[in-house]
Amino acid sequence: MSSQQQLFSINGLVDTNKNVWQNAEALAGSSAAFLTWDPYIFKYGVVINEPGTSTRSFTDDNIIGAMNVTETPFDELYNSCEVQFPNKDIRDKVDTIRFDEPIANRFDYEPDNRLDIQFDFVNDPIQADVIAITELKQSRVNKTVSFTTDFTNLDVAAGDVIDITNSYWGWSAKLFRVVEITQTDTTDGQIMLDIIAIEYDAEVYNYNNLTRFSRTLNVGVPNIKNNAPVEVARDETTGTQVGRALATTTGKAAITAGGLPVYNSLDSGFTTTQVDTQLNGASTYGATLNTVALKNLQVIVEGPTATVQYSVFIDEVATARAYVGAVPIGITLAYSTDNSSYSNIKQVFKEWTGNSHVFNVTDAAAGYYRITIEKVNTLVLDQDTPASVTSNQATISVGTIASTAQVAGDASTISFITLE
Repeated sequence: MSSQQQLFSINGLVDTNKNVWQNAEALAGSSAAFLTWDPYIFKYGVVINEPGTSTRSFTDDNIIGAMNVTETPFDELYNSCEVQFPNKDIRDKVDTIRFDEPIANRFDYEPDNRLDIQFDFVNDPIQADVIAITELKQSRVNKTVSFTTDFTNLDVAAGDVIDITNSYWGWSAKLFRVVEITQTDTTDGQIMLDIIAIEYDAEVYNYNNLTRFSRTLNVGVPNIKNNAPVEVARDETTGTQVGRALATTTGKAAITAGGLPVYNSLDSGFTTTQVDTQLNGASTYGATLNTVALKNLQVIVEGPTATVQYSVFIDEVATARAYVGAVPIGITLAYSTDNSSYSNIKQVFKEWTGNSHVFNVTDAAAGYYRITIEKVNTLVLDQDTPASVTSNQATISVGTIASTAQVAGDASTISFITLE
């Protein structure tokens, strides 16, 4: 009396958009089986891909014509396998398991080559493991033989183990597994079988080192909204990505096109020596910004403070004086499309009572914006001087800048703040 034991089971949804043969092959592959046709009972069947012994011997006596032998180049051999399947241990969520061929079993300089397998009808992790590792090992048994035989071998089926003896190749009952059989009817009424078989190795079915990994939905990791370290890491990653985008013109344009304003700032600092040299030399100093079209441009000027020497008429007598405070300056904001020909946008005069000023330009056009600072040489103190008085008016003549005060940092700064 014989008995049967279930080795594999299938569990999944069949895609009815595929034809019957495609679904049948997928079901057989999920059970480590080969589909075959039985010519004696005229039905399809399966042959389990499992250890076996030879069911038929082939020699020069029953091989017709030439026998072709090919080997897979070592650089095309698979040396790792990654299998994806719906794991029943985690409510049929997609799980991934990877196997790697030991380095000792690989050829010298063999490149990495991964075999990817996806099961739709396997949700048992052991079953997925066994089939995947079998496929990986089988792919490395790299001899393939093809030959023709006659109708007396019609009962040979795909999946059967056969043995071949051939003096040229030095084979004595070498084992192969049949993977494909094609029947051909010749014009003279003969039936020929074209057989393709791959090298058989019992080691393919060695699962001694196979380990079952336990999976659980309860991983002990809190939800992201309750996981501060993960949130911080995610925010840092997002910030890094935005930062990289802003570093390029294309990335910045994509962000601003989406309606998100981009804030930028640029500071120009001027040392005590630079300010003294320019102002005492009756020259100007400043900075230029080249920019795209802006929603808003803000220019902040912090002028210098210094010991200012000047002369003033007191009772029509010129009298030398000095004070420590803001240097009287004129500030001009100008615009150009080519950084050559400029037109003034705004001008302002700042005397000793204050040396800071802010320019705001809304919907600023793309181009060059130049800010310049120059010393004011003469201040008219009395605008009500009678017209008859033509000399010795109440004016201040600003002289040299004896020393520029530098409390902290630069003696004068210009800041461009843009909002794209």
